[in-house]
Amino acid sequence: MPSRSPHGRNGGLFITFEGGEGCGKSTQVGLLKAYLEQDGYTVTATRDPGGCERSALLRRLLVEQSMGDWDEMTETLLFMAARNELLQNIIRPALSNGTCVLSDRFIDSNMVYQTCGRNVPDKVLDTLADLVVGPTMPDLTIVLDMPVSEGLGRAMARRDSIHESRFENLDMDFHERVRRGFLRIAERNPKRCIVIDARGTPGEVHARIVEAVAQHLRKNA
Repeated sequence: MPSRSPHGRNGGLFITFEGGEGCGKSTQVGLLKAYLEQDGYTVTATRDPGGCERSALLRRLLVEQSMGDWDEMTETLLFMAARNELLQNIIRPALSNGTCVLSDRFIDSNMVYQTCGRNVPDKVLDTLADLVVGPTMPDLTIVLDMPVSEGLGRAMARRDSIHESRFENLDMDFHERVRRGFLRIAERNPKRCIVIDARGTPGEVHARIVEAVAQHLRKNA
């Protein structure tokens, strides 16, 4: 991978990881962070929702099964509110300082989970995205893809409590729609999105990601 200061539309390089439940996003964020730091990058890793105190508070409301099932519009607005806090407090300040930001999920998850999974109209998400995200779109989005049954199996195996299980417990059809939604976004945004096969060991998947990110940086240098 090229050893150079990261750059993107906002100063730093903004890379997001997307995909269904159990595809290994958080693991791959950590592996890529370590790799980029070894290569001389300054890196901030975060997650959406979460990543700062107020966003993390909203995350608890959204993803823990014990909080119940939200109305679709309420859920969408809470996700956007959590993202706004993350952008204002973590992502934009880091990018303006030339830092590489890696995020476990971002706006594409909202687009997929709420429109494909929860039937919120596209125009609602588009309007909210314009208001909250604006020009702070990712420079690169890595879509980790695997069969739904395998991803859910991984997710269930790692879970030892009610913690953050609300989406995992939704039916298989929901998760199939989510997978198709991510692949559709990648197909429509080929300059920004790269689909990576998430099957195999963490090291094997990481190697695919490193190669894809290196190609992306060379292409956009």
